[in-house]
Amino acid sequence: MKAAFDAARTGDCATVAKLDVEVREIDVDFHDTAFVRDLGIARCLAGNVPAPPITPAPTPVPEQP
Repeated sequence: MKAAFDAARTGDCATVAKLDVEVREIDVDFHDTAFVRDLGIARCLAGNVPAPPITPAPTPVPEQP
């Protein structure tokens, strides 16, 4: 699940799709109740690539008097 979560977060939906098949084969109950309910994973599986994480703008350094 962590590998799929990390892949979904970075927009690597091909990896998510591969792991989806593997997880379903190993444990269909876990797949249906937890795996596909993760928002990032679900977006990848639906074909909606999640947006990359937002990087905050740098904090300005105050000028020295």
